[in-house]
Amino acid sequence: ANEKIRGVLLHMGMNMWGEWLAPGEPKVKGRRYTRDEIYFSEDIWNRTVDHAKKRAFNMVVMDLGEFVNYPSHPELAVKGSWSPDRMRAEVRRLRNMGLEPIPKLNFSAAHDAWLGEYSRMLTTKPYYQVCRDVIKDTAEMFDHPRFLHIGYDEERISHQKGFQCIRTDEVWWHDFLWFVKTVEDAGMRPWMWSDYGWDHADFAEKCPKSVLQSNWNYSDLDGFDLSKYK
Repeated sequence: ANEKIRGVLLHMGMNMWGEWLAPGEPKVKGRRYTRDEIYFSEDIWNRTVDHAKKRAFNMVVMDLGEFVNYPSHPELAVKGSWSPDRMRAEVRRLRNMGLEPIPKLNFSAAHDAWLGEYSRMLTTKPYYQVCRDVIKDTAEMFDHPRFLHIGYDEERISHQKGFQCIRTDEVWWHDFLWFVKTVEDAGMRPWMWSDYGWDHADFAEKCPKSVLQSNWNYSDLDGFDLSKYK
């Protein structure tokens, strides 16, 4: 329990960086759209986790999205999505290697195109039901892991210009706290990206202390210098 996490985040699904396109809807130049099949190299995956093991890593955070065929909602799958049994087998293999597999499902409205048409149903009964179902499916496929990373990054107007469906302020908090409770009810601890707190002074006070926080940072030249970054 006191062991420091040495983890690597690996993206298996890719439909967190694109927009869902309805049948017959024309594409808009300059926008990125979702893929209709998985974009994945098993050879690169295996070499990467083998390297992580050799470098004494102890955790792999697996960003799933459309990569898995969720039993409760097969309509979210794309060509090549892994079956639940195949994912369970990979989870067991990683554990046997000494790597703790942690699932990630990004529920940010800026990164949820993997939810298909439900990504345009934010804060509705069908949306909540689908999200609850895939959280439960994921918990079972990963044999009830310690954490579920819920993403929740870049959910601000500047990142969502042109998106059909966004949420802010009270609606953001309502849905975020709903996800926290739903993940905890499924027996996992929520993990999130913390950038909402960069722009909202009340975040630290209102966010439940049970939620594990990670700040992301892309400046590899000067490291994560708190005197330069919020």
